[in-house]
Amino acid sequence: MVRPPAFKELQFFTHRYSRGESWYRSKFPLQSSLRRADQITGEASPEYMRHAEAAVKAAELIPDAAILAILRNPIDRAHSHFHLNVKKGHESRAFADVIEFELENPLYLELNQPSPVRGEGFRLRYAYLSGGRYMDHLVPWVEAFGRQRIHVICAEEYFSRPVETMDRVSNFLGLPPTEVTAPVLNAQEYEPMSSSTRSVLQRYYEPHNGRLFDFLARELPWN
Repeated sequence: MVRPPAFKELQFFTHRYSRGESWYRSKFPLQSSLRRADQITGEASPEYMRHAEAAVKAAELIPDAAILAILRNPIDRAHSHFHLNVKKGHESRAFADVIEFELENPLYLELNQPSPVRGEGFRLRYAYLSGGRYMDHLVPWVEAFGRQRIHVICAEEYFSRPVETMDRVSNFLGLPPTEVTAPVLNAQEYEPMSSSTRSVLQRYYEPHNGRLFDFLARELPWN
């Protein structure tokens, strides 16, 4: 069993690092209680994956951590990211216009470059394409922790085959198989993406997905 921290998305290694190790460790169950119950603990902060420095900080503090990365089709990830910004009132452009703009402005595609408009935070909020270049994000974690401490979960496989997927996760974490209830897909209804825009994105992500599939030594069900 994996026990959660005090609240979701601690974001310690990105936004709260200055609060110190004691603050971070205080958000987890006591180690003695975990040992008595044969349990482990961990946290989930999606932003860590897009910050290379988070990998370095995490490895310095908890070098024996097991790293889980949940990845979805990068085309659908970009579309969802866009509509999340629309919902928050941060975005007023059309999705096709956003994609065209980013492809014509390479600084938005470079992970280590600030936004040409308003700096780093702005770039991470609005750079829709770079978020799906998964190997660019995974490499710092592999370098910090080693390949054997990283397990990639395909979101589409989790929803279609939850028991098989979670059995692999349990094995990776050194836990016995756990009972899995049907996962709830928190899907939002979006305006459909045009076939032409999807084709553009398929071409864009093809080499990036290829690097990921080589890393995993298998293909994922993305098109």
